[in-house]
Amino acid sequence: MKVVVFLGPTLSRQDAEGCLRADYRPPVSRGDVYAAAQSRPWAIGIIDGFFHRVPSVLHKEILWAMARGIHVYGASSMGALRAAELATFGMVGVGNVFEAYRDGGLTDDDEVAIVHGPSETGFVGGSEAMVNIRATLASALHGGVIAPGTHLALIALAKGLFYPDRTWPRLLGAATEQGIAADQCARLSAWLPEGRVDVKRADAVALLQRIAADLAASPAPKQVSYRFHSTTVWEQHCNSFAGRPAGDTPGAEESRGEELLDELRIRGNEYAVERERALSGVLAAELALRQGETLDPAATEQAVLQARRAHGLDQDGPLEGWLEQNGLSREEFTGLMHDEALARSVRARYRSWVPRYLVDSLRLRGTYPEIERRSRDKQRLLTRFGLESPSLADAGMSESELWAWFFGTVLGRPVPGDLAAFAATQDYAEVDLMRRAALRELLYRRKKGLLPALDADLVSRG
Repeated sequence: MKVVVFLGPTLSRQDAEGCLRADYRPPVSRGDVYAAAQSRPWAIGIIDGFFHRVPSVLHKEILWAMARGIHVYGASSMGALRAAELATFGMVGVGNVFEAYRDGGLTDDDEVAIVHGPSETGFVGGSEAMVNIRATLASALHGGVIAPGTHLALIALAKGLFYPDRTWPRLLGAATEQGIAADQCARLSAWLPEGRVDVKRADAVALLQRIAADLAASPAPKQVSYRFHSTTVWEQHCNSFAGRPAGDTPGAEESRGEELLDELRIRGNEYAVERERALSGVLAAELALRQGETLDPAATEQAVLQARRAHGLDQDGPLEGWLEQNGLSREEFTGLMHDEALARSVRARYRSWVPRYLVDSLRLRGTYPEIERRSRDKQRLLTRFGLESPSLADAGMSESELWAWFFGTVLGRPVPGDLAAFAATQDYAEVDLMRRAALRELLYRRKKGLLPALDADLVSRG
């Protein structure tokens, strides 16, 4: 199962990978969670994130990701802030910093803010987080390194510094200048190399361990109790996120598969057909999520069942083989079916709009005149012979013979095992309407003398 974790100066990547194998990415900023969710990870972990100069991750993109069935965790820094704010919606917070924000002990963003170097340096920190200063001074107090009065004075002094200026040398230097217990500050300085407390790091490790433990339990996709509502502002944000270069989108490299697409492109029109089919699915699933579509778990289960039936995967053994052939894990398959169920829900809601737009599409493609002419000719000819709504008796055929002819000759495929399911894929409300269309086509061809010899033998009794 795929996990994306946004990590920066709080914990080195090497130490993080020792806790959890994941797709580690730089500190989160606006749009990054939305982009990461496109590759349908099982979970997203937020540890570090950008403040102030770079737009911060939006609450709504986290809510949107969870509505897609993605578990989202937060700790230490930006992750703790967002988890505390979204805990009631299901975001999982981990660690002391998260708990302090959740319970109201901390309220200011600057408690976790630091300055750090670029990615080339491993995001090396250039200042100390206020939460770490608090935890370190509390430990020094409990250890008898400093007295209660000195502890309170140093806390006040550190809080008064601008967050990029919070370093131990600057804090102790300012304390000396203000005449704050020089002997205690000297003891504190000597004690710091061994005594410093890094609560943010500890919380980050706890978060990764929590995700690893939850992964081992193989949990289902995230279920949320809220209905995600799209807004004009959210739509604008989505459009701005979608405008990023492909290489900036998590999962882009693995999903692009140019070599695979080249194989499809050399099959001519098949590429265009599959591209439009995929685009239809993307738009339907995206519309469902932006409109706050919610699914009963049974809807996803039904999509899974239909997919298994379509590929003859009624047993677990065949399913495992099919998943391997298609490069999917069970969790990814479930996520795919969740999106498919959302798309089906939207398609069902908008299906009544389709006929008008299909006709317009025929006009744009230039095929409308030919299809319209044949439709008019068929109706005219069948009306002439009183066959507008023909029966099997009019054709002189049995049901099985009709379907054998229709699927073999007209559609060029075997008769499906589930006629009702196939009829639904063609937007027939019921099998009777598909039977009517098949009979009308058969009798039209007969009256026009268009049946090949084999077909004529089959229907000669009519």
